[in-house]
Amino acid sequence: MSLHEFSYQHWEGRHCGIWRRRWVIAINGLKSCLDNRWARNLVLAAWTIALAAVGILFLIGQLLVPDSDAYKMVENLNQQMRDLFEGLKAWLTDRPEISVRVAYNMLFYFFASTLYWLGHDFDDVGHSSLNQPGLVQPGNHHLLFKGPQPL
Repeated sequence: MSLHEFSYQHWEGRHCGIWRRRWVIAINGLKSCLDNRWARNLVLAAWTIALAAVGILFLIGQLLVPDSDAYKMVENLNQQMRDLFEGLKAWLTDRPEISVRVAYNMLFYFFASTLYWLGHDFDDVGHSSLNQPGLVQPGNHHLLFKGPQPL
């Protein structure tokens, strides 16, 4: 005789709507994913990078507002830094559609390349690829890439 009864049992409790049930499933799935330390660190890193990018873009946007604190901070800098920020402000006002896209792309590529090199410093088994003797030598450079190997 089994310990659990596998037949249908009618629910006797209070019935909730479909969205409440979906919310409970989503929350439990998120909690189970965040029980893993690596997943939790990955989510934390992603949110940190996203908030840093938003903060930098916000500060760039504040350079265009004359009564903002960022604008007043630039006025207190030395002449060379003021000239640099004045050039940035002129570029932002002359070409706003290009300047916002370029600033976003620069931030994206900076954070993406930083994470790429941090993540690819370690190979599949967790050992540093730089510690393997003879890996980086003339003729062995194809071992650094995980794509198709040359014949």
